[in-house]
Amino acid sequence: MKPDGRENVLNAIEAVCDGRGVDWESEKFTHPDLSDTFETLRVLEEIAQVHRQMGVAPGGGAEPT
Repeated sequence: MKPDGRENVLNAIEAVCDGRGVDWESEKFTHPDLSDTFETLRVLEEIAQVHRQMGVAPGGGAEPT
């Protein structure tokens, strides 16, 4: 992995964890060698969004009210 690609992956991971959006198509276009990695992160982002919408805490239990 090229150093600049590593930084992009780390930035995408942080964005997913923080609930920020990522331009997945741009990332895959810019770093075609990391396309599978970015696609996996995109799927994880969708799963995280569903959990946030359902109010599920990161540990698996319901968020305290």
